[in-house]
Amino acid sequence: RSLAAVIRELRRRREAEPAGRGKGAALDHARFVAKIGAQAALALDHAHRREVLHRDVKPANILLDDQGDAHVTDFG
Repeated sequence: RSLAAVIRELRRRREAEPAGRGKGAALDHARFVAKIGAQAALALDHAHRREVLHRDVKPANILLDDQGDAHVTDFG
């Protein structure tokens, strides 16, 4: 699944939930987003250290596996 698809799914779920969903769900969401960002940053750092540049970083080029781990794709 692409990150863009996951974001769309999360937005639909959030809009369907009652307004008072609680701090726990918001914290879980924030941790999930932070995990994806950190994994993408580590992948790009790894590539940059090898002088490989990704010139098109965007949500559609970050895929998530079944465990929710991020993988940066489309290095050109």
